[in-house]
Amino acid sequence: MRLEYSSPTAEPKRTYFLIPERVEWGSVAPDGKMLDEDAFRTWIRREYEIGSGQKCLFSRQMDYLAEMATPRHLYFDLQQFQKTVAKAIAFEPEESMEDFIRRFILEESPLDVRDVKAAQDAYRDTEARLRKQEDESGFLRRICQHHTGLETFTREELIQIHTRHALVHAQAGERLEKHREALERLTNEHAEDQKALTAAIQELDQVRKVVEEVRLEASGDPDHVKLDALVRRKQELHDEITSLREAARSVHQRLADQHYRWTQWLRHGGALKLAGLVDALTVDQSLLEGLHTANDEARIALLPKLANRFNELFRAVDISDVRSVALW
Repeated sequence: MRLEYSSPTAEPKRTYFLIPERVEWGSVAPDGKMLDEDAFRTWIRREYEIGSGQKCLFSRQMDYLAEMATPRHLYFDLQQFQKTVAKAIAFEPEESMEDFIRRFILEESPLDVRDVKAAQDAYRDTEARLRKQEDESGFLRRICQHHTGLETFTREELIQIHTRHALVHAQAGERLEKHREALERLTNEHAEDQKALTAAIQELDQVRKVVEEVRLEASGDPDHVKLDALVRRKQELHDEITSLREAARSVHQRLADQHYRWTQWLRHGGALKLAGLVDALTVDQSLLEGLHTANDEARIALLPKLANRFNELFRAVDISDVRSVALW
């Protein structure tokens, strides 16, 4: 603010201005004498207003203070400034800082003790509820963790049950396949036995006819002792035929079992995870086919060849590796 007195007793003439930089004394008093009001205003307009778009001269104090209270200048509260500027200019000390803060800084809103107490009680209640809710939240989090663990263990249990059922189903399938093969083998043997039985019945009928003819001829022969000898001989031959049939049936069954065991042994060896075992377990298919479909004499003749082949395979494969793989 610029003050100019026309006489010692005259009222001062005030000029409100702002300069956004430091001003040297030579700028406002070029010849050692301060510029008059008109020259001073012209200098302010020329140096700071023209081209900057900023207002630097004010006609009233209120306009000047309003401009200085904006955020780009001093950014103060005009109302509080008007309250405190008088004592600040007078350099009067404040006796109570608390009273100064209450009168000039804090808003004028006197507090009621009952409202403060009610607010304090509400704060304590809210704090207690928050602590209770925090405890409940921790309890619920632990419940959620246990529930998640239960779901994981239940899922693993169901997977194990399903795996066990799948294993039982696979084992049942293997047993079904074995039973089908055994049924087919028994059906073939039954058909062969039926053929043998038919042939035996026909042979028995022929023998009976011969016996009847012999009896008719022997009925007129006085030498009846020879007839009794022939009857006994016939009974002995019948017993021998029956015994031979049983032996033939037993041999046939054992030969069929040998073929089945060879097949199962080769299949089990091929399933073992041992390097080179599958390539080593090779048997001439003609031997196995002959053991399965040829007559009994030819099948018996093939047994020594198969036994020799088994010994060769047994010597070629390390039995300790096979046992370790089988146990695993």
